[in-house]
Amino acid sequence: MGIPDVSNSALDQDLPNVWVEALALAGRIQTNHIRKMALPKFDIHTNPFIATQPFQDCPSCRAAAGNEGFELRHWRFAWSLYCEKCGDRLTPLYLGRAAKEPVTKQLIQKAGQGAKVLARAVQTNNTKDLRRVQTALRFSTAYLCIHSPDSVLFSGNYYDRLFCLAAISEVQNYPLAKAAWLIANSSFTTRKRIYRTFENKRLLRQRFFNLGSKAEKFVNSKTLGARHSGDLSSIPISRSKTKYELASLQAIAELGYGADRKKLLRRADEILNAH
Repeated sequence: MGIPDVSNSALDQDLPNVWVEALALAGRIQTNHIRKMALPKFDIHTNPFIATQPFQDCPSCRAAAGNEGFELRHWRFAWSLYCEKCGDRLTPLYLGRAAKEPVTKQLIQKAGQGAKVLARAVQTNNTKDLRRVQTALRFSTAYLCIHSPDSVLFSGNYYDRLFCLAAISEVQNYPLAKAAWLIANSSFTTRKRIYRTFENKRLLRQRFFNLGSKAEKFVNSKTLGARHSGDLSSIPISRSKTKYELASLQAIAELGYGADRKKLLRRADEILNAH
């Protein structure tokens, strides 16, 4: 066909026009279909969410194809959890470390939401969203004691990957509050690891830990919602503790712990009503 012997990775990325035309002619299909099969030219630094080498596949589709070299484009994407062709869960090609926690339905659901957020951020190339994704990955990998946040989404450990995708979903609402709550309930070793991870982001780190140190004291106050008007007072703390905690912590993160009590409560009301 006029295409030199090259590796599969070279064929996957940024095909020259001459090769595209040769493949289209051989397969008797349009050139735009060939281009859709290939990945855009990238490397791990410009797009860390598309694998340069295969890391997962769909055993059913591979068996049906009867070809060891068979591979679908979306198997390379960090946000792909299920095969777009048959719907089966994609399986890792390489086993990672043993999972410390069981994979729950809630974790799978949150990870699916995080995968959608990641896909949208990459496809739109939204700088703000991508920065938030990177921060979530750095925090979650430090929490899990994983040394490489750039590769965790390609991990053979299903729990680690789902946890980090779920973290991407979780930071879309109340990001500081959730980080502070995790820190407040973490061991000294975990806190130290997170502290070191954000060495070059000292202001953000300070907000994490200052809010985390005050989190438990604030949310355990029995008189917090006893004497104010608004929706928050009508929500029993015992039944909606999680939402109440997060709204309270987010209000502190925005206004400061020393802010007027009524302003904090009013802001917590607004946060609950918005979500």
